[in-house]
Amino acid sequence: MWRGDATDNTQIEVYWAALTAPENGDSEVQSYNVQWDQGPDGTFVELVGETSSWLGLSHIADGLDEGGSYDFRIRARNKWGWGAYSATRTVRCATVPAQPAMVTTAVDPAEGGFQITWVAPAGRGEAVTNYTVQVWSKTADDGNGDWVLSLETCDGVDATVLASCDPATLECSCIIPMATITADFGYALGELVQARVAASNWVGISAYSEANESGEGARTVPLPPLAPTEGAATTENELQVDWLPVTGTDTGNSPVLSYSLWWDNGAGGEPTTERLEEDVLTEYITGLTPGGYRFMVRANNVYGYGEWSPVAEIRASNVPDVLAALTVTLNYPYFDFAWAEPLTGHEVVDAYEILIYSPTTGTYYEDKDYCDGDDGGAQETGRIC
Repeated sequence: MWRGDATDNTQIEVYWAALTAPENGDSEVQSYNVQWDQGPDGTFVELVGETSSWLGLSHIADGLDEGGSYDFRIRARNKWGWGAYSATRTVRCATVPAQPAMVTTAVDPAEGGFQITWVAPAGRGEAVTNYTVQVWSKTADDGNGDWVLSLETCDGVDATVLASCDPATLECSCIIPMATITADFGYALGELVQARVAASNWVGISAYSEANESGEGARTVPLPPLAPTEGAATTENELQVDWLPVTGTDTGNSPVLSYSLWWDNGAGGEPTTERLEEDVLTEYITGLTPGGYRFMVRANNVYGYGEWSPVAEIRASNVPDVLAALTVTLNYPYFDFAWAEPLTGHEVVDAYEILIYSPTTGTYYEDKDYCDGDDGGAQETGRIC
């Protein structure tokens, strides 16, 4: 006698094999008599086949207590009478666990892992012993996608995962590294990650929960910042290097923790020396010699550093010094204006602004027709216009 597939948490089905010769006493079986104890008191009573014949090979006892254990035995009758009872078979009134509710997802604030949380379902007569947690992998099945396990950190049989179940709330959880979500399972930044869970007991495995339709998306390292720029405090011997913060989804959907600024230290070529690693947007460098310096910056979040910004050259230089007074010479019918080259701030002067005073209006004005300081000729002819 065996436990039948129709057994659940309200009924028990038992079934048996038909007796054939010589086990039937070489006489056709006229009835099978199944007895049961109706519970734990041990007193067997008829379930079927004694008061009236029963030639079926299974029978169901219903209206039972969930999780209760019941004892069964069977005997057969032919024309010579009843044979001996079989050995007792104990069957529990239980089935696979109920289907779990839809999982919820979150990001672990400590390390940024992808956290899957579910509520333990009813065991339906047998205690839940373990879980099967699956994540939809976009890369599985040659890119067609499939449900996969992540056994390294989300093995529902593992004692650590089972120990996470809160006896008060019945909530259980496990955490998958975000790198697994993005690199192994193929999720791009912001894409919804789907998971599902099934529960198992001694009887078998439940139906899987429905896949979550909302929750956390994949997160990544930050995207590259824009190239660093020259700050207002830059001079011939000091650099102010500024960069804009990485914001919005460019953060990888995770707060930026710090920035790393590298430079070439004036050697030229690619920046190879780390200048700072802090949560700041400006760096001041003093004691420099005039010239160009190359910089690049990257941002860091809980998942690590992102790619570098474009390289920017920032020059240790300054605006030109104040010019000496112009000399004015009458060159009828024009006036010639001449001036000496100022201290250039260690950069080539590329333009002058010449302002002429008007007694009529009491203001200065530019006359670009005759004295255009943006014209290279004003410089090439000895700074005369």
